This record gives sequence, structure tokens and C-alpha cells, in this order.
Amino acid sequence: MSEQLIASNGSAQAEKVAVVTGGSRGVGLTIVKTLTQMGYTVHTCARKASAVEVPALVRLTRLDVTDYHATEAWINQTLEETGRIDVLVNNAGVMSAVGNLVSVDPDEWEAVFRVNVFAVMRLCRRVIPVMAKQGGGCIINLAGGGSAYPRKNFTAYACSKAAVVRLSDSLAEELKDLGIRVNAIGPGLQESEIWRHAAQVGETLPSQPWDNPQDLADLIRFVVTTPTVTGKFLHIKDKYRQAALSEFSSDLWTLRRVNPS
Repeated sequence: MSEQLIASNGSAQAEKVAVVTGGSRGVGLTIVKTLTQMGYTVHTCARKASAVEVPALVRLTRLDVTDYHATEAWINQTLEETGRIDVLVNNAGVMSAVGNLVSVDPDEWEAVFRVNVFAVMRLCRRVIPVMAKQGGGCIINLAGGGSAYPRKNFTAYACSKAAVVRLSDSLAEELKDLGIRVNAIGPGLQESEIWRHAAQVGETLPSQPWDNPQDLADLIRFVVTTPTVTGKFLHIKDKYRQAALSEFSSDLWTLRRVNPS
């Protein structure tokens, strides 16, 4: 693990601290910028942590989240410097093992879960006691295409992201009495390294225009600042701002089996 200090506010004990994985570009950078605009000091990591433009109040560390020991050391160092973690955003992910199930490498298929699910689980597990001790916190896990519907040729990615959604709402139930909120979000069709990788392995890029990063920023702001929202799977195109507060206590915006009436 190597660290590159991009900027800091000079305070050893920041008032609001966020941790974001995969925050050096694309979806992750949008999230990092949004949180800094909200006044958070952001600690983020990326496998390629050089030659990137990140805003002030960001500490960027070169790190692979599947190196679990290095990831825990990163969180420990963050806590030594800040004393708290208010928001955790698990954004780092891969869309590899692209192709029909019979043709893809099974080891590569399994490796997707190490990034998209197991690293998320370990980060949640490390941060939850911290948030419980400080009286609450907010965890946001990135879902994606295939989380809520079939996606041929992307079975590893789709299954892993569906697992993230179920992990999120299950944790929300576990932690609701501790003041810790957990949600999954769908960022929409954002231009990202994940799609560039898919193109490199022969997948056709989407024909429709990319979604607006501002819609992702708006959803991040909503989830972080709305204390009644937990256990939800929200997409950037959902009409969540128009919803009554009572609707967030229902099964709307969740991944559920629908039975005939």
C-alpha cells in the first residue's frame, strides 16, 4: 500500500469523514467530488492512484481492495488520523468474466466476487463497530446492471451485484437499532473504466447515451442526508424525491419476490 496525499484540511480530527473505494475516476470520482462538496474529508483508494484529478479534502491511496490485509491497514490509518468514519461507499468493482458461462474462465468468474462482494463485506465488517461506537453512520454499496434483472454474458457481474443488494438490505435490518443506515444504489449508465474493460474483452458498448453524473451526485446527497432511508435499492432514475416518507418503510425500491395476489 502506498499513499499519495492530494490535499487535506490540516485537521487531525475532521468533523465529517467519508471512505470511498475506487474513487480516482468515473463513478467513484463523481462520488468523491460530491462528498467533498458536502463538507466531508474523503479518504479514497484506487489500484491506479496516479495522474488523477481529485478535489481538495481528499487523501488518495494506491490499493487493491482484494488485498484484505492492506485494506484493513488503510482503514486503521484513516481512523488514526480522523478518529471517525461517517460514510462508507463501496464503489470499487469489476465487470470481467464477460461471455457465456461455458466459455468464461471459472477462476476469473470467482475473482469477480472477491472484488464486488467479499471486499465489500470485509469493509462493512471493519467499519460497522466504528460507526456503532460513534452513534451511527451511513453505508452505500454500489449495485449495477443485472442486480434486478437477468443479464446474459455478464453472469458473474450480475450475480455479484445482486448479492451486494441483498447484503445491503440484510445489514440494514441488523443495524437499524444502532443508527447505521445501509443502502444500495444503481448509478445508471455512467462512462467508466468498467465499460472500457468490457469493450476490451469484446463486449459491445451501450448504444444509448451515458447517464448524467449529476443524477448520481443528487442520489448520493439524498441517501447520505435522509435519515429515514435504509435498506433500499435506489436507482438514479427513480422518483425518490417525490415519495412520501411512509413509502420508505414499504417494500418499494427493494429486491423482492413478487407473488400473485
